[in-house]
Amino acid sequence: MKRVVLAVLICLAAVDHVATQRSTAADGPWSGQMQCVLSVRGPNYQDDQTHTWRIVPGPAMPNGMFRQWPAVWSVQGSGSRALDTGVSESWKIAVPPTNAPLAFSVNTVTGQIRIGSQHGLLNINGAITGSTSGGRAQPIMGALQEWPFPIVDEAATATTISGTRTRTAPNANGWRQPPGVPTTETCTWRFEQVAATNSPESLSSAATGTTTTASATTLRSAGAPAGTIQSTTTETTSQTTLRERATPSSGAIAALTSTLNGGSSTAGPAPTNLVASPTATSISLRWGCPTGATGFEVFATPSGSAQVKLTQTPLPATQCFQGSLQDVARVTSYQHGGLSPLTEFGYVVRALYASGFTDSAQLIARTSLWPAPTGFTGVVAVRNARLTWNPIAGASGYLVFRQSPGQQAFQQVTPSPVATAAFQQDLPPGTHQYYVQAVNGNPSAPVTIVAGRPTVDEIDVYADGLADIELRWSGTDDATATAVLRAASPDGPFAAAQTQTANNGYASMSPVQIAAAPYYKVQANYQGVVVESLVVRVPLGISNVQASVSGRTVILSWNCDFAANIYRVRRSSGSKTVVNETGQSPSPGTNTCTYVDSNLYYSTSPIGYTYMVIARYADTRMESLAASVSVTVP
Repeated sequence: MKRVVLAVLICLAAVDHVATQRSTAADGPWSGQMQCVLSVRGPNYQDDQTHTWRIVPGPAMPNGMFRQWPAVWSVQGSGSRALDTGVSESWKIAVPPTNAPLAFSVNTVTGQIRIGSQHGLLNINGAITGSTSGGRAQPIMGALQEWPFPIVDEAATATTISGTRTRTAPNANGWRQPPGVPTTETCTWRFEQVAATNSPESLSSAATGTTTTASATTLRSAGAPAGTIQSTTTETTSQTTLRERATPSSGAIAALTSTLNGGSSTAGPAPTNLVASPTATSISLRWGCPTGATGFEVFATPSGSAQVKLTQTPLPATQCFQGSLQDVARVTSYQHGGLSPLTEFGYVVRALYASGFTDSAQLIARTSLWPAPTGFTGVVAVRNARLTWNPIAGASGYLVFRQSPGQQAFQQVTPSPVATAAFQQDLPPGTHQYYVQAVNGNPSAPVTIVAGRPTVDEIDVYADGLADIELRWSGTDDATATAVLRAASPDGPFAAAQTQTANNGYASMSPVQIAAAPYYKVQANYQGVVVESLVVRVPLGISNVQASVSGRTVILSWNCDFAANIYRVRRSSGSKTVVNETGQSPSPGTNTCTYVDSNLYYSTSPIGYTYMVIARYADTRMESLAASVSVTVP
């Protein structure tokens, strides 16, 4: 039997809120592997699986703070169950090494390197084979298996990351695992900062005490891109298999058929090549039309129930072509619809002849999960996270999951499914990640929300000589401590700024060499949880305002700030103030800006005027002021 496994690992890491391409320990090089043994034991049920991830030679793919190192994933296992009806089943699992990159990232707040992924979604086509107590081979379709990669955290200075952990896995992992039966997960890992080789490592499993090595036979060459899975097993045309040669859309599940003993009636040949194309709410069937058939009937056996006939009248065979693989839709547009996600059926197609009928072998197929929600976004107002996403037509509800600081994996935060495509909750300070999925659905891409983050509201620069800076922020009323940090680069390193006056929401700094370190951020500490604002660049500011008088005209000049997009000139005389705006550019070959204030009020006695120039910027939180200048117009 040909075996094809499509695996998708969505790699996830908790990172600092500013994604950059700077060099970190995640850049490696890295080699090594993780091996996890899963054991399920319940009444009349057992299932054992060994999962192995191994980094293979090749460069890392950068993705923000992530470095996705090429890796292969494989599974070996077996299981059995006994039903109340007296029927027993047994199965084996064989997944040769398949492309599944691992993501390394460094959290700049905690100083830890993380190896992790969000989910392992196993779209299994031919990896599970089984039989019943009757000894007859059964066509088994691997239902969607969801298994989170066990996240590993270690100090970013470590050159070797290793360990062993045993816990109860958060997800059901066994084939047809009964509800409420737990999975014991024992993982052993070792990663080193050396280049990977093609030689697999050996890891002793704490669960079995045995050593498992990667198989030399692979369905995918190491490092091959997704969608290029190729079997090394010879596939004959007599084998009734559905081959998937590209990674399916999220949640798609391929049905498997195998070489089986079909119906044995002498009326005519049985339908062959019966395969299924499931969605979350329907299963479409197709098969090869046997020669001489006059029509077809389709039967379905729901899991645990009696067989029912789906076709009220026979499907005509007038459009069948001898030996070809035909869609039912090409015959009578038949489709088994109106189903729920993860609903399993056994299908039989009956070929009708003038002298009787012949049944196909049974095909087991299951509807897929709902697709992942799209348009998933999150915003935070102070400490309240507000999440929205695009609804999925037909979904009964949604589940929201969150990973907060200190948590090794995502946890469900909706006690029961929410009916609308929105959710909100209050958060403790820190960086949190969310994803959402429909009930019996695939997970969305994650979003990051930072609670307790300081919000910089205003920056004033007084730039005559050594500058004075005033910084105002909000959102940290309950912080136990706050600090202003500055650096020469937006990537740091940041150090505490020397402040003259500081409280929770305001700081003034003087004198300051702005050009030496123009990047600032506010750091808030909530009883040990540190949260930082986004980095802002403080403008250099304007300085050296000069004024000269010619008749009833005043000519102003000052040292420009090239980052400013407009200047406001404020003229005061007694209780009267006039504000004019100018977009003056520097005079050619200088950094001097000028403004001419003409046609001033005529008087028989001298009039005193005071001028102030204010620079405004594209970032409206910022402005720069210089010392005012006074003149007398005769």
